[in-house]
Amino acid sequence: MPRTQLDLFADLRPAPADAGASATAGGWPSTLRDGPQLGLYDARGLLLQRARDALARGRLDEATHDYAELHARDPADLVVVREAAFAANIRQHLAAAASAAPEQRPRALLMVADELASAREDAPAALRRKLLRDAALQAAADAGDAVELAGELPGFYLLAAGADEAALTSLTRAAAAGRRARTLYLLADATMVLRGPQVARPLYFEALLLDPFDHALRAARCENVRFLPEVAQREFAIEDEPAAWCAPVGVVTDVLPCPPTLADHLRPEARASLPAAASDHQQACLLRARRFVQAMVIDASLDYVAADAAVIEARRTMRELAPTLFEAHMQRRAAGTR
Repeated sequence: MPRTQLDLFADLRPAPADAGASATAGGWPSTLRDGPQLGLYDARGLLLQRARDALARGRLDEATHDYAELHARDPADLVVVREAAFAANIRQHLAAAASAAPEQRPRALLMVADELASAREDAPAALRRKLLRDAALQAAADAGDAVELAGELPGFYLLAAGADEAALTSLTRAAAAGRRARTLYLLADATMVLRGPQVARPLYFEALLLDPFDHALRAARCENVRFLPEVAQREFAIEDEPAAWCAPVGVVTDVLPCPPTLADHLRPEARASLPAAASDHQQACLLRARRFVQAMVIDASLDYVAADAAVIEARRTMRELAPTLFEAHMQRRAAGTR
Protein backbone atom coordinates (compact mmCIF):
# COMPACT_ATOMS: atom_id res chain seq x y z
CA MET A 1 0.00 0.00 0.00
CA PRO A 2 1.74 3.23 -1.12
CA ARG A 3 2.33 5.65 1.68
CA THR A 4 0.68 8.48 -0.25
CA GLN A 5 -2.65 6.67 -0.07
CA LEU A 6 -2.49 6.72 3.68
CA ASP A 7 -1.96 10.43 4.07
CA LEU A 8 -5.61 11.30 4.61
CA PHE A 9 -5.07 12.92 7.97
CA ALA A 10 -3.29 16.03 6.72
CA ASP A 11 -6.32 18.33 6.93
CA LEU A 12 -7.24 17.24 10.42
CA ARG A 13 -6.05 19.26 13.37
CA PRO A 14 -6.48 18.51 17.07
CA ALA A 15 -9.99 19.46 18.05
CA PRO A 16 -10.27 22.13 20.74
CA ALA A 17 -10.87 20.65 24.17
CA ASP A 18 -14.26 21.30 25.77
CA ALA A 19 -14.39 23.84 28.56
CA GLY A 20 -13.43 22.32 31.88
CA ALA A 21 -12.14 19.14 30.20
CA SER A 22 -9.77 16.80 32.00
CA ALA A 23 -7.42 14.19 30.54
CA THR A 24 -8.37 10.52 30.37
CA ALA A 25 -6.40 7.31 30.07
CA GLY A 26 -7.11 7.13 26.34
CA GLY A 27 -5.38 10.45 25.70
CA TRP A 28 -8.58 12.44 24.96
CA PRO A 29 -10.06 15.28 27.07
CA SER A 30 -13.10 14.28 29.10
CA THR A 31 -16.35 16.24 29.16
CA LEU A 32 -17.94 14.22 31.95
CA ARG A 33 -19.12 15.90 35.12
CA ASP A 34 -19.84 14.41 38.52
CA GLY A 35 -23.37 15.73 39.08
CA PRO A 36 -26.01 13.18 40.03
CA GLN A 37 -28.35 14.32 37.22
CA LEU A 38 -27.39 13.83 33.56
CA GLY A 39 -28.52 16.72 31.43
CA LEU A 40 -28.19 17.03 27.69
CA TYR A 41 -24.58 18.21 27.97
CA ASP A 42 -23.71 15.28 30.21
CA ALA A 43 -25.34 12.79 27.84
CA ARG A 44 -23.32 14.22 24.97
CA GLY A 45 -20.13 13.99 27.04
CA LEU A 46 -20.83 10.41 28.07
CA LEU A 47 -21.43 9.27 24.50
CA LEU A 48 -18.43 11.21 23.20
CA GLN A 49 -16.21 9.60 25.81
CA ARG A 50 -17.50 6.17 24.86
CA ALA A 51 -16.68 6.85 21.21
CA ARG A 52 -13.16 7.99 22.12
CA ASP A 53 -12.55 4.95 24.30
CA ALA A 54 -13.71 2.63 21.50
CA LEU A 55 -11.39 4.39 19.07
CA ALA A 56 -8.44 4.12 21.47
CA ARG A 57 -9.01 0.37 21.74
CA GLY A 58 -9.32 -0.14 18.00
CA ARG A 59 -13.06 -0.90 18.07
CA LEU A 60 -13.74 1.22 15.00
CA ASP A 61 -17.26 -0.04 14.31
CA GLU A 62 -18.39 0.98 17.80
CA ALA A 63 -16.64 4.33 17.56
CA THR A 64 -18.20 5.07 14.16
CA HIS A 65 -21.66 4.18 15.45
CA ASP A 66 -21.32 6.48 18.47
CA TYR A 67 -19.95 9.37 16.42
CA ALA A 68 -22.85 8.96 13.96
CA GLU A 69 -25.33 9.19 16.83
CA LEU A 70 -23.60 12.29 18.16
CA HIS A 71 -23.64 13.90 14.71
CA ALA A 72 -27.34 13.15 14.33
CA ARG A 73 -28.04 14.92 17.63
CA ASP A 74 -26.02 18.02 16.70
CA PRO A 75 -24.70 18.28 13.11
CA ALA A 76 -22.96 21.56 13.99
CA ASP A 77 -20.78 20.03 16.74
CA LEU A 78 -17.31 20.72 15.31
CA VAL A 79 -15.56 18.45 17.83
CA VAL A 80 -17.69 15.50 16.75
CA VAL A 81 -17.28 16.29 13.04
CA ARG A 82 -13.48 16.31 13.27
CA GLU A 83 -13.16 13.23 15.47
CA ALA A 84 -15.68 11.30 13.38
CA ALA A 85 -13.69 12.07 10.21
CA PHE A 86 -10.52 10.97 11.97
CA ALA A 87 -12.12 7.67 13.04
CA ALA A 88 -13.53 7.11 9.55
CA ASN A 89 -10.08 7.53 7.98
CA ILE A 90 -8.55 5.03 10.37
CA ARG A 91 -11.37 2.58 9.80
CA GLN A 92 -10.99 2.87 6.03
CA HIS A 93 -7.27 2.17 6.04
CA LEU A 94 -7.48 -0.64 8.55
CA ALA A 95 -10.05 -2.26 6.28
CA ALA A 96 -7.64 -1.83 3.37
CA ALA A 97 -4.86 -3.38 5.42
CA ALA A 98 -7.07 -6.33 6.31
CA SER A 99 -7.83 -6.93 2.63
CA ALA A 100 -4.19 -6.72 1.53
CA ALA A 101 -2.18 -9.79 0.63
CA PRO A 102 -1.10 -11.64 3.81
CA GLU A 103 2.57 -10.77 3.36
CA GLN A 104 1.67 -7.08 3.01
CA ARG A 105 -0.63 -6.76 6.04
CA PRO A 106 2.02 -6.17 8.73
CA ARG A 107 3.60 -3.41 6.67
CA ALA A 108 0.19 -1.86 5.99
CA LEU A 109 -0.67 -1.85 9.71
CA LEU A 110 2.69 -0.29 10.48
CA MET A 111 2.11 2.49 7.96
CA VAL A 112 -1.27 3.28 9.49
CA ALA A 113 0.39 3.45 12.91
CA ASP A 114 3.02 5.85 11.56
CA GLU A 115 0.40 8.07 9.95
CA LEU A 116 -1.63 8.03 13.14
CA ALA A 117 1.36 9.23 15.15
CA SER A 118 2.06 12.12 12.78
CA ALA A 119 -1.53 13.13 12.05
CA ARG A 120 -2.48 14.80 15.31
CA GLU A 121 -0.80 15.31 18.65
CA ASP A 122 -3.79 14.17 20.69
CA ALA A 123 -4.36 10.92 18.79
CA PRO A 124 -4.84 8.05 21.24
CA ALA A 125 -1.51 6.39 22.00
CA ALA A 126 -3.28 3.16 22.94
CA LEU A 127 -4.47 2.70 19.35
CA ARG A 128 -0.99 3.15 17.91
CA ARG A 129 0.42 0.64 20.40
CA LYS A 130 -2.25 -1.85 19.37
CA LEU A 131 -1.41 -1.40 15.68
CA LEU A 132 2.32 -1.87 16.35
CA ARG A 133 1.63 -5.00 18.39
CA ASP A 134 -0.71 -6.46 15.76
CA ALA A 135 1.77 -5.76 12.96
CA ALA A 136 4.66 -7.34 14.88
CA LEU A 137 2.76 -10.45 15.93
CA GLN A 138 1.43 -11.03 12.42
CA ALA A 139 4.88 -10.58 10.85
CA ALA A 140 6.42 -13.02 13.33
CA ALA A 141 3.62 -15.53 12.80
CA ASP A 142 4.01 -15.34 9.02
CA ALA A 143 7.80 -15.31 8.64
CA GLY A 144 9.38 -15.92 12.07
CA ASP A 145 10.74 -13.67 14.79
CA ALA A 146 13.98 -12.94 12.89
CA VAL A 147 12.17 -11.37 9.94
CA GLU A 148 12.64 -7.64 9.35
CA LEU A 149 9.63 -5.36 9.10
CA ALA A 150 10.56 -1.94 7.70
CA GLY A 151 14.15 -2.56 8.81
CA GLU A 152 13.35 -3.67 12.36
CA LEU A 153 12.57 -6.95 14.08
CA PRO A 154 9.06 -7.72 15.34
CA GLY A 155 10.48 -7.51 18.85
CA PHE A 156 11.39 -3.86 18.26
CA TYR A 157 7.76 -2.96 17.63
CA LEU A 158 6.57 -5.08 20.55
CA LEU A 159 8.89 -3.12 22.83
CA ALA A 160 7.60 0.16 21.37
CA ALA A 161 4.05 -1.07 22.02
CA GLY A 162 4.83 -1.82 25.65
CA ALA A 163 4.27 -5.56 25.12
CA ASP A 164 7.44 -6.40 27.05
CA GLU A 165 6.80 -10.10 27.71
CA ALA A 166 5.88 -10.72 24.08
CA ALA A 167 8.98 -8.77 23.03
CA LEU A 168 11.24 -10.86 25.26
CA THR A 169 9.80 -14.09 23.86
CA SER A 170 10.10 -12.89 20.26
CA LEU A 171 13.64 -11.56 20.65
CA THR A 172 14.81 -14.71 22.44
CA ARG A 173 13.65 -16.71 19.43
CA ALA A 174 15.31 -14.26 17.04
CA ALA A 175 18.62 -14.52 18.94
CA ALA A 176 18.41 -18.32 18.78
CA ALA A 177 18.16 -18.02 14.99
CA GLY A 178 21.27 -15.81 14.81
CA ARG A 179 23.22 -13.72 17.31
CA ARG A 180 23.19 -10.42 15.48
CA ALA A 181 24.09 -7.20 17.26
CA ARG A 182 20.72 -5.51 16.66
CA THR A 183 18.88 -8.55 18.01
CA LEU A 184 21.06 -8.64 21.12
CA TYR A 185 20.66 -4.93 21.86
CA LEU A 186 16.88 -5.31 21.75
CA LEU A 187 16.97 -8.55 23.74
CA ALA A 188 19.11 -6.81 26.36
CA ASP A 189 16.57 -3.96 26.51
CA ALA A 190 13.65 -6.34 27.01
CA THR A 191 15.63 -8.34 29.55
CA MET A 192 16.52 -5.20 31.49
CA VAL A 193 12.87 -4.16 31.71
CA LEU A 194 11.65 -7.57 32.89
CA ARG A 195 14.62 -9.25 34.56
CA GLY A 196 16.84 -6.38 35.67
CA PRO A 197 20.24 -4.96 34.64
CA GLN A 198 22.34 -7.81 36.04
CA VAL A 199 20.72 -10.32 33.67
CA ALA A 200 20.89 -7.89 30.74
CA ARG A 201 24.58 -6.96 31.11
CA PRO A 202 26.09 -10.02 29.33
CA LEU A 203 23.76 -9.41 26.38
CA TYR A 204 24.83 -5.78 26.10
CA PHE A 205 28.47 -6.91 26.29
CA GLU A 206 28.07 -9.35 23.39
CA ALA A 207 26.18 -6.80 21.31
CA LEU A 208 28.90 -4.18 21.85
CA LEU A 209 31.66 -6.57 20.83
CA LEU A 210 29.72 -7.53 17.71
CA ASP A 211 28.84 -4.01 16.57
CA PRO A 212 29.27 -0.93 18.80
CA PHE A 213 28.43 1.29 15.81
CA ASP A 214 24.84 0.08 15.48
CA HIS A 215 22.31 2.85 16.09
CA ALA A 216 20.55 0.62 18.64
CA LEU A 217 23.28 1.58 21.13
CA ARG A 218 22.02 5.16 21.18
CA ALA A 219 18.57 3.92 22.23
CA ALA A 220 19.70 1.34 24.81
CA ARG A 221 17.43 1.19 27.85
CA CYS A 222 20.47 1.06 30.15
CA GLU A 223 21.78 4.60 30.52
CA ASN A 224 25.26 3.48 31.62
CA VAL A 225 25.60 1.39 28.47
CA ARG A 226 24.28 4.20 26.28
CA PHE A 227 26.97 6.62 27.46
CA LEU A 228 29.96 4.27 27.14
CA PRO A 229 31.32 6.01 23.98
CA GLU A 230 31.48 9.31 25.89
CA VAL A 231 33.14 7.59 28.86
CA ALA A 232 35.75 6.04 26.56
CA GLN A 233 36.59 9.44 25.13
CA ARG A 234 36.46 11.60 28.26
CA GLU A 235 37.82 9.28 30.93
CA PHE A 236 40.21 7.07 28.97
CA ALA A 237 41.46 9.46 26.28
CA ILE A 238 40.32 7.24 23.41
CA GLU A 239 39.81 9.72 20.59
CA ASP A 240 39.97 7.34 17.63
CA GLU A 241 36.52 5.72 17.24
CA PRO A 242 35.72 5.64 20.97
CA ALA A 243 32.52 3.66 20.32
CA ALA A 244 34.66 0.70 19.23
CA TRP A 245 35.98 0.47 22.79
CA CYS A 246 32.62 0.31 24.57
CA ALA A 247 32.98 -3.34 25.61
CA PRO A 248 36.37 -3.10 27.39
CA VAL A 249 35.49 0.30 28.84
CA GLY A 250 32.26 -1.17 30.16
CA VAL A 251 34.15 -4.00 31.87
CA VAL A 252 36.76 -1.71 33.44
CA THR A 253 34.04 0.62 34.78
CA ASP A 254 31.94 -2.33 36.06
CA VAL A 255 29.07 -1.50 33.73
CA LEU A 256 29.58 -4.84 31.95
CA PRO A 257 30.84 -8.23 33.15
CA CYS A 258 34.19 -9.68 32.15
CA PRO A 259 33.37 -13.04 30.53
CA PRO A 260 35.31 -16.17 31.54
CA THR A 261 35.99 -16.88 27.87
CA LEU A 262 35.49 -15.08 24.60
CA ALA A 263 33.09 -16.69 22.11
CA ASP A 264 34.72 -17.84 18.89
CA HIS A 265 32.69 -15.40 16.76
CA LEU A 266 34.00 -12.49 18.87
CA ARG A 267 37.69 -13.32 18.81
CA PRO A 268 39.91 -10.77 17.04
CA GLU A 269 40.71 -13.17 14.22
CA ALA A 270 37.01 -13.75 13.44
CA ARG A 271 36.78 -11.10 10.74
CA ALA A 272 33.58 -12.62 9.34
CA SER A 273 31.74 -11.33 12.42
CA LEU A 274 32.79 -7.71 11.90
CA PRO A 275 29.93 -5.28 11.16
CA ALA A 276 29.56 -4.98 7.40
CA ALA A 277 28.24 -1.41 7.58
CA ALA A 278 31.33 -0.19 9.46
CA SER A 279 34.19 1.44 7.61
CA ASP A 280 37.55 -0.31 7.31
CA HIS A 281 38.95 2.02 9.95
CA GLN A 282 36.08 1.31 12.34
CA GLN A 283 36.57 -2.42 11.84
CA ALA A 284 40.29 -2.08 12.56
CA CYS A 285 39.54 -0.19 15.80
CA LEU A 286 37.01 -2.83 16.81
CA LEU A 287 39.58 -5.58 16.25
CA ARG A 288 41.95 -3.74 18.58
CA ALA A 289 39.25 -3.45 21.22
CA ARG A 290 38.53 -7.17 20.90
CA ARG A 291 42.22 -7.93 21.37
CA PHE A 292 42.15 -5.86 24.55
CA VAL A 293 39.15 -7.83 25.83
CA GLN A 294 40.79 -11.13 24.96
CA ALA A 295 43.91 -10.12 26.90
CA MET A 296 41.70 -8.96 29.77
CA VAL A 297 40.01 -12.38 29.85
CA ILE A 298 43.40 -14.12 29.97
CA ASP A 299 44.63 -11.83 32.75
CA ALA A 300 41.48 -12.40 34.81
CA SER A 301 41.36 -16.17 34.35
CA LEU A 302 44.97 -17.29 34.85
CA ASP A 303 46.96 -17.49 38.04
CA TYR A 304 49.98 -15.21 37.76
CA VAL A 305 52.45 -17.67 39.30
CA ALA A 306 51.24 -20.69 37.33
CA ALA A 307 51.08 -18.90 33.98
CA ASP A 308 53.19 -15.80 34.41
CA ALA A 309 54.35 -15.69 30.76
CA ALA A 310 50.80 -15.66 29.42
CA VAL A 311 49.72 -13.04 31.92
CA ILE A 312 52.73 -10.82 31.18
CA GLU A 313 52.03 -11.06 27.46
CA ALA A 314 48.35 -10.23 28.00
CA ARG A 315 49.23 -7.17 30.07
CA ARG A 316 51.81 -6.02 27.55
CA THR A 317 49.17 -6.26 24.83
CA MET A 318 46.69 -4.18 26.81
CA ARG A 319 49.32 -1.53 27.59
CA GLU A 320 50.20 -1.18 23.93
CA LEU A 321 46.59 -1.00 22.78
CA ALA A 322 45.19 1.50 25.29
CA PRO A 323 47.55 2.69 28.07
CA THR A 324 45.02 4.66 30.12
CA LEU A 325 42.46 1.89 29.95
CA PHE A 326 45.13 -0.63 30.94
CA GLU A 327 46.01 1.41 34.04
CA ALA A 328 42.35 1.43 35.05
CA HIS A 329 42.20 -2.32 34.50
CA MET A 330 45.21 -2.88 36.75
CA GLN A 331 43.73 -0.66 39.47
CA ARG A 332 40.56 -2.71 39.26
CA ARG A 333 42.59 -5.93 39.52
CA ALA A 334 44.51 -4.60 42.49
CA ALA A 335 41.23 -3.82 44.24
CA GLY A 336 40.24 -7.46 43.83
CA THR A 337 37.42 -6.89 41.31
CA ARG A 338 36.92 -9.65 38.78
